[in-house]
Amino acid sequence: GAPVTERGIVWKLGGIPTLADNRVSLGTGIGSFTDTITGLPQGATVYARAYAINSGGVAYGNNEIFQTKIPFSHLAEPEQPARMQVLLFSVCR
Repeated sequence: GAPVTERGIVWKLGGIPTLADNRVSLGTGIGSFTDTITGLPQGATVYARAYAINSGGVAYGNNEIFQTKIPFSHLAEPEQPARMQVLLFSVCR
């Protein structure tokens, strides 16, 4: 296959994410990678998947669905942005 010229994670708050949505580029080539997405609203359902681009086009990984947490203390404190640790993704030949 052609070399991977860009790889990363795409995500959105509903549905199946594509490059047109939120996109985090995490390098080139094959291998494993992770990233932390910050600033997500509390209690949100987040859809994320890996992507890889080469001269043949774009390939996507499985769509992963996450629920951000709502802290127990959120009723007494101003809302704080949530964080989400994305699963380990790999780009292979």
